This record gives sequence, C-alpha cells and structure tokens, in this order.
Amino acid sequence: MADKLNKRARILPFVITFLILFTISGFRYGVGTDYFFTYVPTYKQIYNGTPPPMEPIFKWLNGLCIDFAGSWYQSIFIVTSFIFIGLIYIVIYNMPCSKALLTVSFLCGGYFLFSFNVVRQTIATALFCCALLFVERNMEGKKRLQSLFVAFSLIAIAVGFHYSALIYFVVIALLYLKLDKKIYLFFFFRFGCSCTYLCCSYWYLAQRDKVWELYIRLLCGS
Repeated sequence: MADKLNKRARILPFVITFLILFTISGFRYGVGTDYFFTYVPTYKQIYNGTPPPMEPIFKWLNGLCIDFAGSWYQSIFIVTSFIFIGLIYIVIYNMPCSKALLTVSFLCGGYFLFSFNVVRQTIATALFCCALLFVERNMEGKKRLQSLFVAFSLIAIAVGFHYSALIYFVVIALLYLKLDKKIYLFFFFRFGCSCTYLCCSYWYLAQRDKVWELYIRLLCGS
C-alpha cells in the first residue's frame, strides 16, 4: 500500500505539469511564426483536398484531425502538443537523474517555447530522445539488436514528421558501433567543415543576389 502511495506521489506532479503545459501549448492561438504561415494553411489545404508536398505521417495526422474535427484547425495543435509533451515526459520519467531538474531545463531552456514554432521538428527530436533511451539501456545486453530495431523504428517515425530526422539514423548507428575517438573527431571535423562551407555558400549566394538586384535597379533607374 505504501509503495502505491509513493508511486502516486511521484507521478502526480508529472500529471499536473503535463496538463498545464498541454493546455498552454494545445490551445494557444496565433502563437509562433509558423502558426498561420505554415500549419493553418496546410490544414486547410488538406481539408480542401489539395494537400501540399510534406512528410507522410504529419499529413496523415492532419487528415485524422479533419476526420474527427472537420475544419477546426486548432485540433492539429492539440494533437501535436499532446504527442510532443507526452514523449518528453516519457523521457524525463525514465531518466536516472533528477526529474525536477530535467523539467526545469525543458521549460527554461527554451525547448518548450521553441515547440510553438517548429512543431514537426520538435516532435521528431522528442522521438529521437526516446530512441536514445533504448540505446542507453541496452547497449551491452542481450537485447542489443532488439533495441537497435526499436530505435531505428522510432527514428523512421520521426522522419515521417520531418525529413531532417534522417541524420538521427547516423547518430544511432555511430553510438552502437562504438568507434575509436579519433574516428568520431574526424566525423565531427568533417561535419563542421561541411556546415561552414554550406553557410558561406549561402551567404555568398545571398549577397550576390542582392548585388545583382541593386545593379538591375540602377539600370532601370537610369
């Protein structure tokens, strides 16, 4: 009896904070750059039978909301908020460190507020965090291959929400391979060089377009 009371006492704060955060996130209106710019137009397009090209699971989720809620686009924010916060709390509850500290980090670190804007990406990242749980728990045991399959399955679902989650397949594979530190440093160096090259290329192209546009305006003005 005492164990049940202690378990309820541990779970109750999670339930209360989950309901508070879910209510704030799920029933927000117009909060986030992509609220009216991306997600509302996407919902309306799918509702009207002209779905835009996008990730399959998120498209299916919009269709499911339309089946139950019709044209009420707030439903997609309610469902995605429930999924995102639910996944994060599953991760927090199963972590061996302080639950209170992880919850504070989730709130004060900006991740919760960030989810108001990039809904699909944060769900994909939350699924990746769940995949890491399986990696951390079964790295050495007999269930190593089984946990690898589960982790890859979760990443596959994450890709269905946002294609950028494809990089997580590489991360999970590297964690299981347990390569030498020099190899990890090599991958990190190559990744840093690639990111720097892409950023510089983007900046160069953006500046070139601005200069070209200014040149055209000067010609037209003359």
